[in-house]
Formats: sequence, C-alpha cells, structure tokens
Amino acid sequence: MLAKSTKMIYEVYNSLVLAGDQGEKALQRGLVDILVKEATPIGRSYMIVIEVKNRAGSINDLSQLAGYRAELGDECAATLLAARKFTERMKQEARKSGIGLIRWDLNLVGSKALNYEGLENVFTFSLIEL
Repeated sequence: MLAKSTKMIYEVYNSLVLAGDQGEKALQRGLVDILVKEATPIGRSYMIVIEVKNRAGSINDLSQLAGYRAELGDECAATLLAARKFTERMKQEARKSGIGLIRWDLNLVGSKALNYEGLENVFTFSLIEL
C-alpha cells in the first residue's frame, strides 16, 4: 500500500510545475507567491494558488486568495494559505471560503549556518484540518 501511495505522489508531483520565472506570478489583482500548474495540461489547465506569510494569517489574506481564485475562475483547483499560525476565527473563515491552511515553522537550533539541503531538516509543515 505504501509503495502504491508513494508512486501516486511521485506521479502527481512530476506532473506539476511552477508558473512564473521568479517564483511569483503577476495577476491583475496582485502577485501570487506560488502558482502551481499542470506541466502538460489536457484541455483546461488547472492551477493551485499558494500565498505564503511570514507571520500569522489574517482575514485579509483570505480575501486576497479569494480574489485570485475569482480571477482564475474554473482553472483554480485549490487555494492555500501558508502562515506561522492561525486563530480559530481564521480557521472558521477559511472553512467557509474553501481555502486550505498550512502551518509552517522554522526550527533553528543554535546559530549554525545552513546550506540548502539542511533546510529540509528545520522546516516543518502541517495541514490544518478545517
């Protein structure tokens, strides 16, 4: 079962690419932090909008994501807000808006400089259940 799940995740991961050369993608409503799209779309191209905040998430962030989703229309498959923390009110509003929440944290121990490979050991991500 695990091997099958891993293969499925690998196939999905390899079918996605970042839209935009510099990591951000300009829309009429603003700059999307991360816009993920299918590498080889068949018919309509579906996208995932991810907004990343270096602070607690806010209601304004949800409004920002809702605006991006409205601009992309049916091609927007999902919207996600990644932030350091969320209030209960934020979670309720995200649930109503259909926006996913991801909590991230950076666990630095000591003042040792990290290379790129070392970052994966200090970042933690958790999907907030709504």
